[in-house]
Order: sequence, then structure tokens, then C-alpha cells
Amino acid sequence: MDKQLFESRMREKDKRYSENFAKALLAIKINSNFAHAENSECPDLQLKSNSTSCGVEVTRLICSYFVSLRHYSKIWSSKKMSLEQIILSLPPELKDSLGINNSGHVVPLKSLGDKIGINKMKKQIGHIYKGKLEKLQNYKKFDQNNLFIFATELNPNMTESQIYAGLKTMIDTRKYKTLYDQVYVFTYSHLLVYGMKKPYRNIISINDKTIDICNRYANQMVKNNTSQVLNQYFAAEELEK
Repeated sequence: MDKQLFESRMREKDKRYSENFAKALLAIKINSNFAHAENSECPDLQLKSNSTSCGVEVTRLICSYFVSLRHYSKIWSSKKMSLEQIILSLPPELKDSLGINNSGHVVPLKSLGDKIGINKMKKQIGHIYKGKLEKLQNYKKFDQNNLFIFATELNPNMTESQIYAGLKTMIDTRKYKTLYDQVYVFTYSHLLVYGMKKPYRNIISINDKTIDICNRYANQMVKNNTSQVLNQYFAAEELEK
């Protein structure tokens, strides 16, 4: 699946696709039991067994320049501007980054994260984590409480250490009764796993095959609420053992 197409899908208001994509990725790369996680609210994924339980909240880092794009799009639409007028009116940060899709909408042609400095990006990550940490205090609690962040629009020059530092930005953990145990950060090419109570880091490579399976599963769940793709994947894995 093309990364640009994936990012466009992530910007949709309907979260069912992203939540099911996250479920499939966690099932394939972290624990196959996630295939049986329940889609719910507060948090989004809930996994229970006789011995333990896990809740995962799913969120998305949307590049701040895309927020600017939505603002300008409303202006272009209200003024019924032509494509030529839109191009001339583009702010500097969006020039050479936009195009027209098959529906005639102005959309990003590439990730916009490389236009955002590392320090600003770290603050954006910190803002997301802080907001979710505050909401966690009122969520249903599990033996393990985790956060999954889709972050494919990160500045490509950010290191795993800088991403972790961003998660710690603006956070005074003494203020919170409940903390996240782990944070998963999906960058498209990797799934980064950060321990938040006991510091540790795990870097898991993600290939095109895995992304394709997760994409097909998420689409299938949104359209038909069936898990055939994931069932077939694990059945094939069993045969190979």
C-alpha cells in the first residue's frame, strides 16, 4: 500500500479503519491474542482473558500543516476559486506539496512532516501524549493500559530517542494516578514500542506484506465486520510451523 494513500486514509474522520489496522498490526507483531480484542470506547481496543487484560487507546498524529490545508480549503471552496487561483494563493509551507486527486480535491502529494522542525515535532508528540494521559484517568482500567499512535507524518529525520523524548515533553507523571504501560508508535516502516513505567525500547521492522494484510483486514472490518483476512494469515502461519 502506498504510504501517501495510507496517510490520506488516516486523515479521515471515521476512526474504524485506523483502529482495526492497529488491532491487526498488534496481533501480527506483538501478540496474536489481539486478533480477539473487542472494538470499544475508552479505550478503543479491549482484550480480556482468564489471566490478564489489556486496553489500547488508538490515536493519530496529523501533521499541523494538514490543519492549515483544511483551513485554506474552506476558503478556496467558499470563494469558488479556480485551480490557478488556488496555486497562486498557497502559503509558502504548502507550495510544491499539494495536488488534485481523482475527486477534484486538493490533497498533499507527500508527507508534510519534513517541513516541521524536530523540536516542534517533539512538542506535538508531547501534546498528544499528555492529552491521552489526562483522558486515561477517566477510562476503564486494565492490567495493562497502552497507547497506539499512528505517526507516519513525523519528521523523517527524527530518531527513536527524539520520539521518546517527545513523549516525555510537558509530562509531570506525579500528577496522574494511572500511567500508560507502553506506547506504540507506528512510523510506517517501523513499530516502536516504548516502556513508560519501566523505560525500554523495542524497534520492530514492518514490511509491505504486513501493511497489506493490515490494510485488507481494516477495510474488511469496516465494510463487512468480518475478520477473514486475519484468520487466513494465522492459519497460514500455523501450517508453516
